[in-house]
Amino acid sequence: MPFVIPDDEEWMFTPRDWQSFDVLALGKDLGAYIQATEWRVNNTDTPGFIVNGLPRLLNDAPVQLKIVARKKLGENIKAARLAKGLTLKDLDALTGIPYSRLSRIEGGRDNPTFDGLVRLAVTLDTTFAIGGY
Repeated sequence: MPFVIPDDEEWMFTPRDWQSFDVLALGKDLGAYIQATEWRVNNTDTPGFIVNGLPRLLNDAPVQLKIVARKKLGENIKAARLAKGLTLKDLDALTGIPYSRLSRIEGGRDNPTFDGLVRLAVTLDTTFAIGGY
């Protein structure tokens, strides 16, 4: 009986259509099975959706997606900065974005403004995609 219980959660996700369960057809790839399945909460009609490879409650979507996107953007900014051989203090001097804020942005704990994101992209000679994870 396939189900997923995310860490620290009090509910489990079950497939909406039990008859469609065929992990053998997916080459025993559990990740592909999770992605391809329509999930519901505790065998009810409450839908689940995939975030970070696991089903989550639909009403948590905005919060979960924002956290994931912010972290991914921070990782991309840090990778672009390191590829240019710049320190956070160098980037502060070039963009005017304070060092402490840059550190929080790279760590996924703060959002750059749109203007700040443009300054980062121009300074680092790159682009950043928003969305997806």
